[in-house]
Amino acid sequence: MGNGFYQKMLRVNLTTRQTKTEFIPDEDLRKFIGGAGLGGEILRREVPAKLPAYDSRNKVIFATGPFQGPPLAGGGIIIGRGNGMRTENLRSRP
Repeated sequence: MGNGFYQKMLRVNLTTRQTKTEFIPDEDLRKFIGGAGLGGEILRREVPAKLPAYDSRNKVIFATGPFQGPPLAGGGIIIGRGNGMRTENLRSRP
């Protein structure tokens, strides 16, 4: 899928100081448009629902949307997603 998507995700493990690049499936890019949707879905898939905010298994996700590259007003937005103290109750809902 082109049209502004690079279809890649960089994972950074701050504990081991290792990085790896992963491919993002076309289906996810179509279903969860933009960094907020895709970041939220990654959290839903990979972080347990009732995980405490400061647990070492928690994740912080920085994501951009499909308009990151083109010279478009509002296109240079970076979204930060995570499970924090104030969002724990939101994550525990089914």
